[in-house]
Amino acid sequence: MTTIDPEEIARRAAVERYRRSGALFGEKLERVVKLASTIFGFAHVNLTTHHDEMQVCHVHVGRYGQDRRREETFCRYPVASHELMVVHDLSKDARFTDHPVVAGKPHLRFYAGAPLVTPCGHAIGALCLLDTRPRKFSARDGELLADLAALAVEHMELVSVVDEAKYDPLTGLRNRGFLVETIKASLEADRASSVLLIDLDGFKQINDSLGHGCGDEALALVAGRLREFARDDRTIARLGGDEFVVFVDGTADPIEVTRLAEAVVARLGEAITLQGHVVNFGASVGVVLRSYETEAMQLVGNADLAMYRAKQDGRNCHRLFTRSMRNVARDRGDVVLEMQDAWEDGAFQLYYQPIVRLADGRWTGAEALLRWNYPYRGVLSPALFLPVLEKSHLAVDLGAWVIDEACRQAALWRGRFDPEFSIAVNLFELQFRPGTLVMRVREALSRHRLPPQALRLEMTERIFLGDDPKIFAQVRQLREMGVGIAFDDFGTGFASLSALRSYPVSCIKIDRSFIADMIRKPDDLTIVTALISLAKKLNLDVVAEGIETEEQRAVVAREAGIEGQGFLFSKPEPADVIERIWHRPQGLALRSA
Repeated sequence: MTTIDPEEIARRAAVERYRRSGALFGEKLERVVKLASTIFGFAHVNLTTHHDEMQVCHVHVGRYGQDRRREETFCRYPVASHELMVVHDLSKDARFTDHPVVAGKPHLRFYAGAPLVTPCGHAIGALCLLDTRPRKFSARDGELLADLAALAVEHMELVSVVDEAKYDPLTGLRNRGFLVETIKASLEADRASSVLLIDLDGFKQINDSLGHGCGDEALALVAGRLREFARDDRTIARLGGDEFVVFVDGTADPIEVTRLAEAVVARLGEAITLQGHVVNFGASVGVVLRSYETEAMQLVGNADLAMYRAKQDGRNCHRLFTRSMRNVARDRGDVVLEMQDAWEDGAFQLYYQPIVRLADGRWTGAEALLRWNYPYRGVLSPALFLPVLEKSHLAVDLGAWVIDEACRQAALWRGRFDPEFSIAVNLFELQFRPGTLVMRVREALSRHRLPPQALRLEMTERIFLGDDPKIFAQVRQLREMGVGIAFDDFGTGFASLSALRSYPVSCIKIDRSFIADMIRKPDDLTIVTALISLAKKLNLDVVAEGIETEEQRAVVAREAGIEGQGFLFSKPEPADVIERIWHRPQGLALRSA
């Protein structure tokens, strides 16, 4: 059995990554090839990659753009050496004198090839020039050809990053953003459709008893089982956490969809083995057949209501949505009433999580995070109330209070500890609706004598996705004031790169999902490196979220000027706790105080 060199395996994986994303063809690469033809005056230019046994020509100018066996190509030399190769007369080079296309038709004489080297250092192919007569080619010409090859790889990398942003990094399924766009397209085309929303039963117990590593492994196994139900008319996605969706485009047949739901429940109910432990959990599935829905999240929301009914009816089963389930939604309105009382009673509080300069451990700022001190349940996790809060009438006033309180605390800490300290605040989408956000930010800064540069407002992809001119105008005004604008959870959704073109962003926060797996998953590390490189080229600040280990910190800290945030430095804490640990050596800022 032939053993393949690990470097070759990694190189082939890099080629496959670009192929899968569609990065190896398209108008931009055609422009690169045509530009090479124009600059150097060559009628024959090829852009190739090397697969297992074949060299594939993806884009070319001229007649010599055929696929060939790798061992028969000129490009195998620059790919092997990672260096530019120029042969002014192939017929006088002993390596190529007897080559069929040199000794015979078309009697090639000149070759120049620059390797296509990925950010991870893998040479995957070449950009090459060919001619049937000997040619002069200066050192400066070689530098230009290498620059064009690098430009081609940079474009391929960007295309791949955009494509990968359409997938969930843990499971490899489509992500929430892609799912929403797929459903929108179906609704706009007025096609029949169905949604199965799947929530795992007993998943929390796996995390609690076996750890988050086993939890992640379980999610990946679930994703693998759901792929068994894949068809061209089905989109399988991870909605978030332990929730998954199967979207069936083109049918609302209750018999067909019910059979699918029963099959999903049965398959996910089968035992799995996690690190030697046999684990059983099931799935509650909510099913909705499109009828009156006109918005993607309305359709998913109705499936969500049906899923809750399945939970109530004993779990490990499916339920079909009916309009009577809307009563459940009305019950959730009681949460808004409780939050109104909490707001009036002053039960909301800000916690702070430090933002750290990775190079030396200095605390450069903090993120302000909202918490609810519930009367008998203690401090509630934001996951329990933020999804309701951000859609309620309280979002505007409570959001303005968060900005004001965070500015007050930042001004105090700038005077007490560090005059350059900055504060980050998350925005709700509804805060933009009244058109008063800029005024409220300006008033808070003025009230606490805080310079605009000390405040950074964080926005999620969902806000960017709206493509709302009213939101864009307010963001532009805030940025012109000097307030920082951060793209939160960057890299997880399909709109990330397009949003960078449209919005005056000053910072990206790399999502914790990439940081968590980058040590054991080379692809995640490649994404992190590419995002940092992209940010630097756009003169954007970078914050890596979710740093929990020294190894993760060390990897990200290789890039100069990067900041980090995570439990390695401190979990979110009240202001008084943050002040108590401030004077400790930064490397010893504990996960818990």
